[in-house]
Amino acid sequence: MLPMVRSHQQYQSFVEQQLRIHYGNGSLLFVAKDWSLVKKFWITDLSCTFRLLEGAFSCRGPRSIDPADLLRSYLLMLQVGEPSITEWVNQLHRCPLYAILSGFEYGKTPGVGTFYHFFKRLWSHTSANLSPKLRLNRKKVKGGKKGEKAPTKAYSKIANLMAQLQKRSATKPQPFDRLLVLFQQQFLTVSATLGLLGDTNALSIAGDGMPLQTATQVRSRRLCNCRELGIKPCRSRVRQLQPVYKHLWITGIP
Repeated sequence: MLPMVRSHQQYQSFVEQQLRIHYGNGSLLFVAKDWSLVKKFWITDLSCTFRLLEGAFSCRGPRSIDPADLLRSYLLMLQVGEPSITEWVNQLHRCPLYAILSGFEYGKTPGVGTFYHFFKRLWSHTSANLSPKLRLNRKKVKGGKKGEKAPTKAYSKIANLMAQLQKRSATKPQPFDRLLVLFQQQFLTVSATLGLLGDTNALSIAGDGMPLQTATQVRSRRLCNCRELGIKPCRSRVRQLQPVYKHLWITGIP
């Protein structure tokens, strides 16, 4: 059956009530890290999760758990740093705070199979991995004669790739469409509305926007023996940083 969906205000009321029951008498205490988790999930609204995944649920069978609670619990698992679903289910049984912030009553938490069924609803394909059924026929390029330059293979690869991409439909549904819509509407759009992404009409496709030159240091091997000779700072390092210092001096960056 379809789950019982609640609003974000109802989730906040549930958390407040459960925290008073389990932590109000002083038998259980909070640490500094717990307060940061409470603050994050108190303001995170995931009530639209079922609406975005409604097509993956059936009207028959036992009543399902609200997918917002499962998604919230999985995000809490990532915040805590627990990599195992099995161990996370054990922590939900041991720690009342984790169960309450997820949206579950302490002692009535879901099992491992419930989480994996939820993951299957996010990925609308029977296989966990995808591989193309039609592969490009790679023809062996004959080499040039002795003393002549070998023919390049880059142009044929690019042409075959472009021909393959032109045959694909841009509107073809993909197994990860539900996950992308979920991420866009409940995380990306909210961050953009709050101004956390800056000007969304002037975003860069690539690059971090830094005016400084980065990734110039060779890390595979050292090009000098300044360390053995006791020369500080390294002469090769100074030569690498000269363009950076010049840029800082011209732009006036402190």
